[in-house]
Amino acid sequence: MSKWMKIWSLILTAVFFTSTNIAQIGSNCSNPNNLLSLPFSQTGMTTCGFISDYSPADACASVYMAGEDYVFSYTPAVNSGIDVLMSNSSALAGLFILDGCPNAPGTNCIASFEGFNPTLECIALTGGTTYYIIVSSAPFLPPPPLPPILCAAFDITIQESPGGGAPPSCNLDYSISNISHSPVSYATGTNLIFSDDYFSPTWINFGFSFCFDGVLYNNCLISSNGYITFPGCYGSVPGGDPNPGGYSPWSITAAAPNSTNCPGNSIMLTWQDINPNAGGNILYETVGTSPNQVFIVKYDNIPLYGCATSLFSGQLMLYETSNLIEFHITEKTTCAGWNGGAGIMGLNNYDGTLATIVTGHNYPGSWAETNTGYRFTPNCTGAICSIALPIHLSNFQGEALSMSNLISWTTETETNNDYFILEKSTDGVEYYEIARIEGAGTTAQANIYEFQDYDLGSNLCYYRLKQVDFDGVETISSTISVEREPSFNVNFYPNPTDEGVNAVIELSDLTVCTIQISSILGIAEEFVVQLPSGTSTIELETFRQLAQGIYSVNIMNSMGQIIASDKVIKK
Repeated sequence: MSKWMKIWSLILTAVFFTSTNIAQIGSNCSNPNNLLSLPFSQTGMTTCGFISDYSPADACASVYMAGEDYVFSYTPAVNSGIDVLMSNSSALAGLFILDGCPNAPGTNCIASFEGFNPTLECIALTGGTTYYIIVSSAPFLPPPPLPPILCAAFDITIQESPGGGAPPSCNLDYSISNISHSPVSYATGTNLIFSDDYFSPTWINFGFSFCFDGVLYNNCLISSNGYITFPGCYGSVPGGDPNPGGYSPWSITAAAPNSTNCPGNSIMLTWQDINPNAGGNILYETVGTSPNQVFIVKYDNIPLYGCATSLFSGQLMLYETSNLIEFHITEKTTCAGWNGGAGIMGLNNYDGTLATIVTGHNYPGSWAETNTGYRFTPNCTGAICSIALPIHLSNFQGEALSMSNLISWTTETETNNDYFILEKSTDGVEYYEIARIEGAGTTAQANIYEFQDYDLGSNLCYYRLKQVDFDGVETISSTISVEREPSFNVNFYPNPTDEGVNAVIELSDLTVCTIQISSILGIAEEFVVQLPSGTSTIELETFRQLAQGIYSVNIMNSMGQIIASDKVIKK
């Protein structure tokens, strides 16, 4: 028997004797951890004790299939893309996505990644197909008499690809304004342990959804060099490795935007070469309550590389719902003897073609400041800022009826949908719940929902849907509006008349109207008038010059629709 055959014999023997005959969720394709909806996120998982059911001879043909494995299954309702993000795993970990069980005939290996913190992003899946996501491990043979190591621990997030896999569409449309320096305490939050020039050891969850450049994200990587970057199909860090514990480049050689070394799809509090190994702390926390939470990254007294006494302190804040970005710079010094003292502050888009940079804060300039603040306000209100939703909402509309506003919506598919919350606003800013409607759970059939709002205190109302999964995850729809004609009462006097005519108009709201006077010969006069709420009297002096006859007086709204009409006789 050859040396390698003996090694494999030892491995298989060890697997056999360490396996259990008790089937458990995640152990194999027959008993997978079936994910009914995404996202799924869990820490502290392991392949240990889950048996090695598959081998390098199966689909994906990887030696990483020889160890014990944990199996997920997922069947998307529609065509979509997914990301599988792992962290806190060893170099023995392997990640595989297949369209069938590895040992089944005809199974295709869709994607794989082997090694430290494997990550697969923007993997296209076909609706209705069941996929198996397998975490396995390559056997490690330590020196005898130690036994083989056949399993590994890991943290994992499985999510729909941000933006559904489409490139950001907002063209980085942000306005920059100066604000007061208002950091929160630097003493609170979760402290991250970094090596110099690396990303955070895990993907960092915000605790809410945040829209950047028209795409919705739930997590990010924090760089030791002063910025954050997002996952998905269009994440890019030239020369770096945007994965947990990956390399984060320090060299700045060109102004932003660029695609040669500036981190893409990134928010740069200040991209510069700082060294957390030499001191200070990098922390993060989420504060507040939904829907007004704030995710904060804190760089506290981090020495600049090459200048240990020059420090950087600043905070990056992401705001839930408003999607505002704020920078609060407590102290930014320079180190002219290293990297040219370079630092860049602002936003860089996914492919390095667009950047929104604070004036005077770009390469090759060298700048320093204390106690400053900046706000980036998104202007792209027309973009669809969402991930692939748990529901496929094909229609959401409102209609003004005589006694109510009818709100209706149609779903083509639903996944893990517990219920809807219908919210209303009279100003488009502050919303409140007016109805809670049970969802259909998981279904591929179309469903129609309706609700009638009889509270007609305002003529213009805004509505939006909040969809809630069984696991409590919420998704907010776009906003619709329903505009009602103001309550209207009009009276003309004297009628008949041998002089002028007065129009007494009673309105519930300020309204712009067109008043038209016509006869069988055509329009005699037409004018536009803005009328306040309450009662107004308008003298129609044109009647003084009109010949005898019968005239129509029409009052029209801003859309040209006749909302009041009467006949006036001129004697």
